[in-house]
Amino acid sequence: ATFKLTVEAPLDMIALSNMPVLDERIDGPTKIFCFEETPIMSTYLVAIVVGVFEYIEDITSD
Repeated sequence: ATFKLTVEAPLDMIALSNMPVLDERIDGPTKIFCFEETPIMSTYLVAIVVGVFEYIEDITSD
């Protein structure tokens, strides 16, 4: 099956899933995250996480 996920989360939180965010908009006290459609995959592989996340991004040269 393929999946098109939409997640509603509090403004101070971030939603992540298997695919990149296609659209993100504010709706009152919440944010709506719409994700790109997944490739064909088993249901047990679908992941959604919502929380306050910090991340480190770095670029290295070879």
